[in-house]
This record gives sequence, structure tokens and C-alpha cells, in this order.
Amino acid sequence: MEGDLAYGKFFRGKAGFVSMEWFPDFVNVRRATAALTDVERAMLELLRSRGSLLSGEIKREMGLTKPKTPRQTPLAKVLEKETPRPRQRSGRENFETAITRLQMSTHVVTADFEYRYDRTGRRYGWGIARYCTPEDFFGADRLACPRTPEESRARILAHLRQILPQASDRVLDRLI
Repeated sequence: MEGDLAYGKFFRGKAGFVSMEWFPDFVNVRRATAALTDVERAMLELLRSRGSLLSGEIKREMGLTKPKTPRQTPLAKVLEKETPRPRQRSGRENFETAITRLQMSTHVVTADFEYRYDRTGRRYGWGIARYCTPEDFFGADRLACPRTPEESRARILAHLRQILPQASDRVLDRLI
């Protein structure tokens, strides 16, 4: 059924699905231990205020796009390459880190992937992620969890032990 799966980079930065039967408990556990940075808080507030945004829209709104460099002469390019500069994180790296951490803490989910179309109407390229909060995507009432984070963790752990009996407790804890 549409809308019964949450999708995002939930598992150590890797993408996966969590069913709505388990997602409220998952949110309960993950948010109890999440510590957000200032950039992540600002990104989350932007998403809450706008409902959902494409990744490029978030980057522009947050000022995480790389400025365009003016054209250079061949000599200027050679001289620039020879001048050592300290490595700086690009806006893309800052964005990727922040959006992944927000997904791992269950504050953000991937709502959809949208595609570009050429002038003849054919879809091309990779899908562009549209992000939103789980509350906007599913509704806050569907995320309500009557358990404490510890009870949710125990419930998830018992379920994982049942479906993955060969997995060690350490592996299961890393999944949660």
C-alpha cells in the first residue's frame, strides 16, 4: 500500500526501507539519541517551513552551492594549480553529510525522486531526491509511539532476533 514504507539513509549511511509497523519505534529510538549540528537544525527548520524540497533547492536555500568561477587564461590555470591551498569542504559535502545525518536520526525521509525531461518529453539522468519530514509525509498521528525509547529498542531488538537468529547482538545493535 502506498505510504506504508519509509525510505532513507537509515542504516549507517546506507539507504533502506522501514515499514510503518516499525517506523514509529525506530523514530522513537533514533531521535532519543540524536544530537543535531547547527547546519542540520537549520536544514530541518527549512524543510519544516516548506513541506518538501528537492536537494538542489535545499542547497540553494542553505547557501551550500559552489560559486561559479570565472573563465581563466591557460597561464592562470597553470599558476593556480601550482599554488598549494588548504582543502576546504565543498557545499556538496556539507549538504550530503547533513542530509544523511538527518535521515539517520529519522528527522528526514526521502519522499520521492523526480526526473528531468528533455525537450521531446523523454526522461533522462538520475532522479533528484525530494526530502521532507516524516511528520509531513506520513502525518504526525501515524508516528505517535506509546512506548519509551528503551521499550521501542527492546521491541525492535526482539523482532530482529526473530528474523535474524544468526546475527550477533553487536550487529543487531548497529542496525538499530
